[in-house]
Amino acid sequence: MAATTLSDYTIIAKLIEGYVQANFTHKASLITSGIVGTIPDDNLSHGMTWDARGRIQYHTRWQVPTAATDLTVNPLATWRETGVVQNAADAFGFEDFARVAAGDENALAAAGEIVLDSVRYNTEVTFLTYLLPGMFLSGGPLSTADTYMIQTGTAFETGGANVAQARKLHGANGSNLSILLMHPDVYYNAEINRVADNLDYDTIQRFNMMGLMYGGMFNGAIIILNDLVYNDSGTKTYHTYLCRPGSLLLGHQTSFGVVAFRDELLAAGTDIIKYKLGYCAHVPGVRFSGSVPTVIGGATDAALLLGTNWTRRTSIGASEIGIVAIETVEA
Repeated sequence: MAATTLSDYTIIAKLIEGYVQANFTHKASLITSGIVGTIPDDNLSHGMTWDARGRIQYHTRWQVPTAATDLTVNPLATWRETGVVQNAADAFGFEDFARVAAGDENALAAAGEIVLDSVRYNTEVTFLTYLLPGMFLSGGPLSTADTYMIQTGTAFETGGANVAQARKLHGANGSNLSILLMHPDVYYNAEINRVADNLDYDTIQRFNMMGLMYGGMFNGAIIILNDLVYNDSGTKTYHTYLCRPGSLLLGHQTSFGVVAFRDELLAAGTDIIKYKLGYCAHVPGVRFSGSVPTVIGGATDAALLLGTNWTRRTSIGASEIGIVAIETVEA
């Protein structure tokens, strides 16, 4: 019997990698909702940070040249925003790996689905548990009430007043805020299911098949339910995010990496699949102003959650952010 080498497993790993890439958006409610746009890969090649220059909205009045004065030259940094890259990895043992080596599609799908579940779940955790709370909680760049967020002090208003307030902050762009990302507690407490449109069983099933935990339509917005949306169990404070498509960005620094090998020192020989991802989760309109991480793992979740690590981009308007937090207190 020929000896199995590491290079043999590398080929197998590519099969799993392809499976994960092909199925990444399936059942990932945040990704498939349309809220998340894509950061071009070439912008993520600069180590631990991601820089965008000159490709984002910047609204300002013209300068008026006169005989006595010249125009003020603005540096490209005026249009710049910075995100940070996180490097994450995990591993698991796959005792029946020989079946994957033999091209068993069922075994391949089983291994790929395990990796896929982890990647899509942890991506949503990054956005919903760390990045967005870092933007909107006290100390964050978007925590200003009645400018970037609505703080009601009461339960979610089922007549639509909260949604109308949020849209008003974005002026003419308010009509583009078409997705309500909501915690199930807010949804059920508000009994949205009694006032929302299009809550027929078939529609819900179709959305759920796509991975969207669909709650119907409310005031012209699709309701997407996600248990990871910010909530404080002590104060019963919840965030509901009213978003326009592309109000969050996700980019990958390198292609998804999967390595499979046999660890001879573990349990007298155990087949292991290790996978890693270099990615950047970002809210357009803000820039990372904290210390750029130099560790192998890049930015930590705690760095994303710390609002003082972020600042609003120069001259950014609320209507350019694309997302409003509606903070409510539920029973």
